[in-house]
Amino acid sequence: PQALADEVLWQYADVLRVGRLTLNGIELSWNNSTSNGAQLSGFCSTFISALRRLPELVGVRDSDLCQATHCFCKSVSINYALSELLSLLQRRLGERLGAVCSVMTSGPGGGVLVDYAVEVTERQTMKVRVSWRGSGNIICCNPVTAKKRVQGTLSHVETEFPVPPEAGFKPTYSIQMKLKGSRSSEFLNRVARTFSGRRSAPIEELLPGAPLRSETDPAATPAASVASTASSGHRFGGGEAAVFDEDSDFEEGVEEDILFPMPLSFEANTVKNPTVPLPKVCAAGIARVLPRGLIRL
Repeated sequence: PQALADEVLWQYADVLRVGRLTLNGIELSWNNSTSNGAQLSGFCSTFISALRRLPELVGVRDSDLCQATHCFCKSVSINYALSELLSLLQRRLGERLGAVCSVMTSGPGGGVLVDYAVEVTERQTMKVRVSWRGSGNIICCNPVTAKKRVQGTLSHVETEFPVPPEAGFKPTYSIQMKLKGSRSSEFLNRVARTFSGRRSAPIEELLPGAPLRSETDPAATPAASVASTASSGHRFGGGEAAVFDEDSDFEEGVEEDILFPMPLSFEANTVKNPTVPLPKVCAAGIARVLPRGLIRL
């Protein structure tokens, strides 16, 4: 339906720009070097066709597969549960450190650090997982000095919902991450691991505030300008993921794509000198804008 397609393009297009995911262990891919609309068309054609071939979904109506596809895009978007994850990081780390927290989604070479996986079960549910490669992807930036420091590792976020979900359904998310604490708490954690033998990061749960299924026409309400997980110019590269020293600062001059907490607000003031005409080249440059949803630090 056009209403759901518009909503994905406006708010939940994160996965479209990656160009790749796995469905029940099989890799699916689509062209992510074209326009947003063409990315959505290619993704839906590939994903829904693959869903139709699954024996677990025999008898499911096409309209329900379309609704499930929309729910998948929404479930892995920064504008749904992942924004609440960033708020959680801000409460845990940012307020204590007086910094702004974010999560990296690409390495210094531009390679994407995020993988998407879907598993459809015999119960006709969709298990969704977003995994981060490498470590040291949670960073905090001092708003005064602009200094960035690694403050932990987010391993994966996963959830499960029916195909299709009922109206009002809110999926529970499981989050595996490891945050750096104070020196004393880090020492106590190392001692505890020595005696218990446990080394994996703990699992936390998160419940979004809004239902997963969209029942209203998004065209009837103004769409917000939002941050996304990856730029539209990304190619999904192979190679090794970047690994950062958790005690090191970020290298200056290296651009990273990150998940950024919202809301973001900016204020700009212009001063016009009536005696100095605006050059045509400058005027043309002002008309150019950054790709929607991309923020670079």
